This record gives sequence, C-alpha cells and structure tokens, in this order.
Amino acid sequence: MTMSVMLRKPAVFLAGLCVVLSWGSAAVASSTLPLKGQFEGVGNNFSGTITPLGDFTGVFDPITLSAIWTTTDGETVTNQTIAFDPVEELAPNIFNYEQFLIITGGTGPFSDAAGSADVVGLIDFETGAFDGNLNGEISVKSVSEPGATLGLLAVTGIVAVSRSRFKKETS
Repeated sequence: MTMSVMLRKPAVFLAGLCVVLSWGSAAVASSTLPLKGQFEGVGNNFSGTITPLGDFTGVFDPITLSAIWTTTDGETVTNQTIAFDPVEELAPNIFNYEQFLIITGGTGPFSDAAGSADVVGLIDFETGAFDGNLNGEISVKSVSEPGATLGLLAVTGIVAVSRSRFKKETS
C-alpha cells in the first residue's frame, strides 16, 4: 500500500528518493597543505609534532625504508624514504643528515594522501638517537558535508509535495 501511494504521487516519491540518494554523496576535492614539524627518536621508533597531523608516533622499517606516522586519533600517514644522506660528521658517528621522502597514503582523512618532504636533522649512528625538522606538502581529499546538499534537496522535496497537493486540490 505504501508503494502504491508513492507511485500515485511521483513528485513526492522522486523528492524523497533524491534526499535518500544524496545522503551518501558528498563533494570531494583535493587540498594541498603545508607539512611541517619536528620529531626525535631512538632506533626505529620516534615521535613528534607535524602540522596537519598534530602529535604523532612513528615506526621506521629499515628494510623497506618506509615509515608509518600514527596520530593520537589513530589515523596514519605512510611514507617512503627516497634519499638519506649523512652530510657532515660533527663528531665520531654523529652526523647532520638530509632526507627526502614521499607520502604514499594512510588511513582516515589521509587514505589517499600524497606529497613529499625534506628532512634535516642530527643522527648518532652509535646510539641510534636522531632528530629531524620536516618541511614539505601533503595533498589530502577534502570531503564537504552533505548538509548543504541535503538541505537544498529537502526544500525541493517540500516544494514538490506542496505542488502535488495543490494540483490535487485544484483538479
């Protein structure tokens, strides 16, 4: 019975269908953001603060030369070291270094992240302690909330319902 009522009022049915279908859709655009911060660590583990991630912890895999940064919210950014050069020995086994990395993805808002960064820092090859200052860019997908679209479609549905009722009453 509900279906036959909807089919007799196609304007109401179509307006409702538009609202339901638009609920899951949202506009997606890419935003490029500055990627800046500092970190420090020992061995393969490190932590720091990077904009736009905020505070994070990181784990470096020396076999694949990749790292995973995990935010306090549990979201991740993955990256791959392309170049790592100890450029100046300051003391035995202690070097200034330069690193270049590319962003390869992540989870949550960083699932399709891309970008690159330069890192300069200090590393002690004897103890494994290191620090770094990172500067680059990250592109992430921005998803606009469906509220504006949903509101417009809801108004369209109200107008369609009103027109349908008006036609019925005047017929």
